Amino acid sequence: MNLRNWLEHEVVNNKLERLQIYRRVVQVVDMMHSQGNALQDLRLSNFILLPSDQIFYFSSTSTDSSSSSVTAVLERSWYACPEEVCSVRDLFSANVYSLGILLFEYLKNYLASADYDGLIQVWDACTGQGLSHYIEHQRRAWCVDFSHVDPMQFASGSDDCSVKLWSLNNKTPTCTIRSGANVCCVQFSSCSSHMLAFGSADYKIRCYDLRHTRIPWCTLADHQKAVSYVKFMGSDSLVSSSTDNTLKLWDLKKTSLEGTSTDACSMTYKGHSNEKNFVGLSVLDGYIACGSESNEVFAYHKSFPMPITSYKFGCSDSVSGDEAVDSNGHFVSSVCWREKSNMIVAANSGGSVK
Repeated sequence: MNLRNWLEHEVVNNKLERLQIYRRVVQVVDMMHSQGNALQDLRLSNFILLPSDQIFYFSSTSTDSSSSSVTAVLERSWYACPEEVCSVRDLFSANVYSLGILLFEYLKNYLASADYDGLIQVWDACTGQGLSHYIEHQRRAWCVDFSHVDPMQFASGSDDCSVKLWSLNNKTPTCTIRSGANVCCVQFSSCSSHMLAFGSADYKIRCYDLRHTRIPWCTLADHQKAVSYVKFMGSDSLVSSSTDNTLKLWDLKKTSLEGTSTDACSMTYKGHSNEKNFVGLSVLDGYIACGSESNEVFAYHKSFPMPITSYKFGCSDSVSGDEAVDSNGHFVSSVCWREKSNMIVAANSGGSVK
Protein backbone atom coordinates (compact mmCIF):
# COMPACT_ATOMS: atom_id res chain seq x y z
CA MET A 1 0.00 0.00 0.00
CA ASN A 2 1.13 3.59 -0.43
CA LEU A 3 1.98 5.80 2.52
CA ARG A 4 -1.27 7.74 2.34
CA ASN A 5 -3.32 4.57 2.74
CA TRP A 6 -0.95 3.35 5.44
CA LEU A 7 -1.45 6.54 7.45
CA GLU A 8 -5.22 6.34 7.08
CA HIS A 9 -5.29 2.78 8.43
CA GLU A 10 -6.85 3.04 11.88
CA VAL A 11 -4.44 0.65 13.62
CA VAL A 12 -1.35 2.60 12.64
CA ASN A 13 -0.52 4.73 15.66
CA ASN A 14 3.02 3.69 16.62
CA LYS A 15 5.19 6.80 16.62
CA LEU A 16 8.48 4.86 16.46
CA GLU A 17 7.21 2.92 13.44
CA ARG A 18 6.45 6.19 11.68
CA LEU A 19 9.96 7.38 12.47
CA GLN A 20 11.41 4.24 10.92
CA ILE A 21 9.30 4.70 7.79
CA TYR A 22 10.38 8.31 7.49
CA ARG A 23 14.03 7.29 7.88
CA ARG A 24 13.67 4.91 4.92
CA VAL A 25 12.00 7.63 2.86
CA VAL A 26 14.93 9.98 3.52
CA GLN A 27 17.34 7.21 2.51
CA VAL A 28 15.49 6.77 -0.78
CA VAL A 29 15.67 10.49 -1.48
CA ASP A 30 19.38 10.53 -0.57
CA MET A 31 20.05 7.55 -2.81
CA MET A 32 18.35 9.14 -5.81
CA HIS A 33 20.05 12.48 -5.25
CA SER A 34 23.46 10.79 -5.05
CA GLN A 35 22.75 9.42 -8.54
CA GLY A 36 21.84 12.86 -9.84
CA ASN A 37 18.06 12.31 -9.80
CA ALA A 38 16.19 15.07 -7.97
CA LEU A 39 12.84 13.84 -6.65
CA GLN A 40 10.58 16.84 -6.91
CA ASP A 41 7.21 15.09 -6.59
CA LEU A 42 7.38 14.03 -2.94
CA ARG A 43 3.78 13.05 -2.32
CA LEU A 44 2.68 10.37 0.10
CA SER A 45 0.97 8.40 -2.65
CA ASN A 46 4.27 8.13 -4.56
CA PHE A 47 5.96 6.05 -1.84
CA ILE A 48 4.92 2.40 -1.68
CA LEU A 49 5.53 0.03 1.23
CA LEU A 50 6.62 -3.35 -0.12
CA PRO A 51 5.98 -6.62 1.76
CA SER A 52 9.74 -6.94 2.28
CA ASP A 53 9.74 -3.69 4.31
CA GLN A 54 11.40 -1.84 1.46
CA ILE A 55 10.32 1.59 0.27
CA PHE A 56 9.45 1.97 -3.41
CA TYR A 57 9.23 5.41 -5.01
CA PHE A 58 7.28 5.92 -8.23
CA SER A 59 6.46 9.13 -10.06
CA SER A 60 5.13 9.64 -13.56
CA THR A 61 4.30 12.68 -15.63
CA SER A 62 2.68 12.80 -19.00
CA THR A 63 1.82 15.31 -21.69
CA ASP A 64 0.11 15.04 -25.04
CA SER A 65 3.36 14.18 -26.77
CA SER A 66 5.44 12.32 -24.19
CA SER A 67 5.44 10.54 -20.86
CA SER A 68 8.18 9.73 -18.39
CA SER A 69 8.58 7.95 -15.10
CA VAL A 70 11.07 7.68 -12.26
CA THR A 71 11.31 4.65 -9.99
CA ALA A 72 13.57 3.76 -7.10
CA VAL A 73 13.80 0.90 -4.64
CA LEU A 74 16.01 1.10 -1.57
CA GLU A 75 17.78 -2.27 -1.60
CA ARG A 76 21.22 -1.45 -0.22
CA SER A 77 23.30 1.40 1.13
CA TRP A 78 24.48 3.89 -1.47
CA TYR A 79 27.44 6.19 -1.07
CA ALA A 80 27.73 9.81 -2.08
CA CYS A 81 30.13 12.33 -0.61
CA PRO A 82 28.48 14.94 1.65
CA GLU A 83 29.05 17.70 -0.91
CA GLU A 84 27.06 15.82 -3.54
CA VAL A 85 24.21 15.03 -1.18
CA CYS A 86 23.95 18.52 0.31
CA SER A 87 24.27 20.36 -3.01
CA VAL A 88 21.14 18.66 -4.30
CA ARG A 89 19.30 18.05 -1.04
CA ASP A 90 19.28 21.76 -0.16
CA LEU A 91 16.96 22.41 -3.10
CA PHE A 92 14.37 19.93 -1.87
CA SER A 93 14.86 19.85 1.89
CA ALA A 94 11.61 21.77 2.38
CA ASN A 95 9.72 19.09 0.45
CA VAL A 96 11.34 16.30 2.45
CA TYR A 97 10.55 18.11 5.68
CA SER A 98 6.91 18.64 4.68
CA LEU A 99 6.61 14.95 3.87
CA GLY A 100 8.03 14.08 7.26
CA ILE A 101 5.51 16.28 9.04
CA LEU A 102 2.73 14.30 7.36
CA LEU A 103 4.29 10.99 8.33
CA PHE A 104 4.72 11.50 12.06
CA GLU A 105 5.00 13.93 14.93
CA TYR A 106 8.62 14.62 15.83
CA LEU A 107 9.74 13.49 19.26
CA LYS A 108 9.59 17.02 20.62
CA ASN A 109 8.83 15.81 24.12
CA TYR A 110 11.99 13.67 24.33
CA LEU A 111 15.13 14.93 26.05
CA ALA A 112 18.51 13.26 26.41
CA SER A 113 21.05 13.91 29.16
CA ALA A 114 24.66 12.93 29.85
CA ASP A 115 26.25 12.79 33.30
CA TYR A 116 29.59 12.56 35.10
CA ASP A 117 29.34 8.78 35.38
CA GLY A 118 29.04 8.36 31.60
CA LEU A 119 25.33 7.50 31.78
CA ILE A 120 23.09 8.62 28.90
CA GLN A 121 19.38 8.92 29.67
CA VAL A 122 16.31 9.72 27.55
CA TRP A 123 13.44 11.47 29.31
CA ASP A 124 9.81 12.33 28.63
CA ALA A 125 9.79 16.11 29.07
CA CYS A 126 6.04 16.17 29.69
CA THR A 127 6.04 13.74 32.61
CA GLY A 128 9.63 14.02 33.81
CA GLN A 129 9.94 10.25 33.69
CA GLY A 130 13.01 8.44 32.42
CA LEU A 131 12.28 6.34 29.33
CA SER A 132 15.57 4.53 28.79
CA HIS A 133 19.22 4.65 29.77
CA TYR A 134 22.44 3.68 28.01
CA ILE A 135 25.60 2.56 29.80
CA GLU A 136 28.68 2.25 27.60
CA HIS A 137 30.96 5.23 28.24
CA GLN A 138 33.81 4.51 30.63
CA ARG A 139 34.27 8.07 31.85
CA ARG A 140 32.35 11.34 32.15
CA ALA A 141 30.00 12.10 29.24
CA TRP A 142 29.96 15.77 28.29
CA CYS A 143 27.44 16.00 25.49
CA VAL A 144 24.53 14.43 23.64
CA ASP A 145 22.67 15.45 20.47
CA PHE A 146 19.68 14.10 18.56
CA SER A 147 19.83 13.89 14.76
CA HIS A 148 17.63 16.50 13.07
CA VAL A 149 16.99 14.30 10.03
CA ASP A 150 16.63 10.97 11.84
CA PRO A 151 15.13 11.61 15.31
CA MET A 152 15.57 7.94 16.17
CA GLN A 153 19.33 8.49 16.29
CA PHE A 154 21.46 10.40 18.78
CA ALA A 155 25.16 10.72 19.61
CA SER A 156 27.17 11.21 22.80
CA GLY A 157 30.74 12.27 23.52
CA SER A 158 32.90 11.47 26.53
CA ASP A 159 36.19 11.83 28.35
CA ASP A 160 36.87 8.23 27.30
CA CYS A 161 37.89 9.71 23.92
CA SER A 162 34.93 8.29 22.03
CA VAL A 163 31.75 9.35 20.27
CA LYS A 164 28.97 6.77 20.37
CA LEU A 165 25.97 6.62 18.06
CA TRP A 166 22.72 5.31 19.50
CA SER A 167 19.26 4.32 18.34
CA LEU A 168 16.17 4.59 20.53
CA ASN A 169 15.52 0.96 19.60
CA ASN A 170 18.86 -0.41 20.85
CA LYS A 171 20.57 -0.49 24.23
CA THR A 172 24.02 -0.84 22.70
CA PRO A 173 25.74 1.70 20.42
CA THR A 174 25.22 1.32 16.69
CA CYS A 175 28.71 2.75 16.13
CA THR A 176 31.69 3.95 18.15
CA ILE A 177 34.13 6.54 16.80
CA ARG A 178 37.49 6.69 18.55
CA SER A 179 39.12 10.07 19.02
CA GLY A 180 42.64 10.86 20.10
CA ALA A 181 41.44 13.19 22.86
CA ASN A 182 38.59 13.85 25.28
CA VAL A 183 35.40 14.73 23.39
CA CYS A 184 33.76 17.94 24.62
CA CYS A 185 30.90 18.45 22.16
CA VAL A 186 29.05 16.70 19.34
CA GLN A 187 26.41 17.73 16.81
CA PHE A 188 24.59 16.32 13.80
CA SER A 189 24.13 18.36 10.65
CA SER A 190 20.56 19.53 10.08
CA CYS A 191 21.01 19.09 6.32
CA SER A 192 22.22 15.50 6.13
CA SER A 193 21.63 12.33 8.11
CA HIS A 194 25.25 11.31 7.48
CA MET A 195 27.27 14.29 8.75
CA LEU A 196 28.49 14.56 12.35
CA ALA A 197 31.01 16.93 13.95
CA PHE A 198 32.66 16.91 17.35
CA GLY A 199 35.19 19.06 19.19
CA SER A 200 37.97 17.77 21.42
CA ALA A 201 40.46 18.73 24.10
CA ASP A 202 43.27 18.54 21.51
CA TYR A 203 42.03 21.87 20.02
CA LYS A 204 40.61 20.16 16.91
CA ILE A 205 37.22 19.58 15.28
CA ARG A 206 36.55 16.37 13.39
CA CYS A 207 33.73 15.88 10.89
CA TYR A 208 32.64 12.38 9.95
CA ASP A 209 30.57 10.88 7.17
CA LEU A 210 28.72 8.28 9.21
CA ARG A 211 28.69 5.84 6.31
CA HIS A 212 32.50 5.71 6.47
CA THR A 213 33.72 6.14 10.04
CA ARG A 214 37.19 4.66 9.67
CA ILE A 215 38.72 8.11 9.16
CA PRO A 216 37.39 11.67 9.53
CA TRP A 217 35.85 13.33 6.51
CA CYS A 218 37.85 16.39 7.58
CA THR A 219 39.80 17.70 10.56
CA LEU A 220 39.72 21.43 11.39
CA ALA A 221 42.51 23.10 13.35
CA ASP A 222 43.03 26.75 14.32
CA HIS A 223 41.91 27.02 17.95
CA GLN A 224 44.56 27.41 20.64
CA LYS A 225 42.70 25.56 23.42
CA ALA A 226 39.97 22.93 23.83
CA VAL A 227 36.89 23.13 21.57
CA SER A 228 33.80 23.30 23.79
CA TYR A 229 30.96 23.62 21.22
CA VAL A 230 30.30 23.01 17.54
CA LYS A 231 27.17 24.07 15.65
CA PHE A 232 26.39 23.58 11.97
CA MET A 233 25.25 26.71 10.15
CA GLY A 234 23.68 25.35 6.97
CA SER A 235 25.25 22.60 4.89
CA ASP A 236 28.60 24.28 4.19
CA SER A 237 29.49 26.08 7.42
CA LEU A 238 30.33 25.22 11.00
CA VAL A 239 30.70 27.47 14.06
CA SER A 240 32.92 26.46 16.98
CA SER A 241 33.60 27.82 20.45
CA SER A 242 36.80 27.37 22.42
CA THR A 243 38.28 28.27 25.78
CA ASP A 244 40.79 30.41 23.86
CA ASN A 245 38.23 33.29 24.08
CA THR A 246 37.16 32.93 20.44
CA LEU A 247 34.46 31.61 18.17
CA LYS A 248 35.35 30.52 14.65
CA LEU A 249 33.40 30.11 11.42
CA TRP A 250 34.58 27.28 9.16
CA ASP A 251 34.00 26.88 5.43
CA LEU A 252 33.53 23.14 4.90
CA LYS A 253 34.04 23.56 1.15
CA LYS A 254 37.68 24.42 1.83
CA THR A 255 38.45 21.28 3.79
CA SER A 256 40.75 18.48 2.72
CA LEU A 257 40.25 14.73 3.04
CA GLU A 258 43.97 14.35 3.65
CA GLY A 259 45.48 15.71 6.83
CA THR A 260 44.36 18.72 8.85
CA SER A 261 42.56 21.65 7.25
CA THR A 262 44.21 24.77 8.66
CA ASP A 263 42.96 27.30 6.09
CA ALA A 264 39.22 26.54 6.30
CA CYS A 265 38.61 29.14 9.03
CA SER A 266 36.85 32.07 7.34
CA MET A 267 36.19 34.27 10.41
CA THR A 268 37.31 34.57 14.04
CA TYR A 269 35.01 36.28 16.55
CA LYS A 270 36.36 38.01 19.67
CA GLY A 271 34.79 40.10 22.42
CA HIS A 272 33.46 37.66 25.01
CA SER A 273 35.49 36.03 27.78
CA ASN A 274 35.90 32.25 27.87
CA GLU A 275 38.99 30.57 29.32
CA LYS A 276 37.78 27.61 31.40
CA ASN A 277 33.98 27.11 31.42
CA PHE A 278 31.24 25.94 29.10
CA VAL A 279 29.43 29.19 28.24
CA GLY A 280 26.94 27.99 25.62
CA LEU A 281 26.61 28.49 21.86
CA SER A 282 23.57 28.88 19.61
CA VAL A 283 23.17 29.82 15.94
CA LEU A 284 20.16 30.99 13.92
CA ASP A 285 19.84 32.61 10.49
CA GLY A 286 23.41 33.90 10.40
CA TYR A 287 23.41 35.11 14.01
CA ILE A 288 25.57 33.58 16.73
CA ALA A 289 24.94 33.82 20.47
CA CYS A 290 27.26 32.76 23.28
CA GLY A 291 27.77 33.32 26.97
CA SER A 292 30.74 34.84 28.70
CA GLU A 293 32.67 34.46 31.94
CA SER A 294 31.92 38.15 32.51
CA ASN A 295 28.31 37.03 33.15
CA GLU A 296 27.13 38.50 29.84
CA VAL A 297 25.33 37.25 26.75
CA PHE A 298 27.01 38.19 23.46
CA ALA A 299 25.55 38.19 19.96
CA TYR A 300 27.55 38.16 16.72
CA HIS A 301 26.62 38.16 13.06
CA LYS A 302 28.59 35.77 10.90
CA SER A 303 29.82 38.65 8.71
CA PHE A 304 31.50 40.68 11.49
CA PRO A 305 34.34 39.65 13.81
CA MET A 306 33.14 41.81 16.72
CA PRO A 307 29.92 41.52 18.78
CA ILE A 308 26.86 43.33 17.48
CA THR A 309 25.41 43.54 21.00
CA SER A 310 25.85 42.23 24.53
CA TYR A 311 23.62 41.97 27.58
CA LYS A 312 24.71 42.01 31.21
CA PHE A 313 23.03 39.04 32.82
CA GLY A 314 23.12 40.25 36.42
CA CYS A 315 22.77 38.13 39.53
CA SER A 316 19.96 37.71 42.04
CA ASP A 317 20.61 37.79 45.78
CA SER A 318 19.97 34.31 47.18
CA VAL A 319 18.14 35.70 50.24
CA SER A 320 16.17 38.72 49.06
CA GLY A 321 15.84 37.83 45.39
CA ASP A 322 16.90 41.37 44.46
CA GLU A 323 19.22 42.00 41.55
CA ALA A 324 22.81 42.26 42.77
CA VAL A 325 25.37 44.57 41.22
CA ASP A 326 28.31 42.17 41.58
CA SER A 327 28.20 38.97 39.49
CA ASN A 328 29.98 37.07 42.32
CA GLY A 329 32.05 35.12 39.83
CA HIS A 330 29.04 33.76 37.95
CA PHE A 331 29.16 33.18 34.21
CA VAL A 332 26.55 32.61 31.51
CA SER A 333 26.48 28.85 30.99
CA SER A 334 23.82 28.28 28.33
CA VAL A 335 22.14 30.21 25.50
CA CYS A 336 19.50 29.28 22.94
CA TRP A 337 17.83 31.25 20.17
CA ARG A 338 14.07 30.99 19.88
CA GLU A 339 13.32 29.98 16.29
CA LYS A 340 11.82 32.59 13.96
CA SER A 341 12.31 35.40 16.46
CA ASN A 342 14.93 37.75 17.90
CA MET A 343 14.65 36.26 21.39
CA ILE A 344 17.35 34.39 23.31
CA VAL A 345 16.93 32.26 26.42
CA ALA A 346 20.01 32.21 28.65
CA ALA A 347 21.03 30.69 31.97
CA ASN A 348 23.97 31.37 34.25
CA SER A 349 25.96 29.44 36.83
CA GLY A 350 23.95 31.03 39.63
CA GLY A 351 20.84 29.15 38.53
CA SER A 352 19.05 32.10 36.93
CA VAL A 353 17.22 31.80 33.61
CA LYS A 354 16.20 34.84 31.54
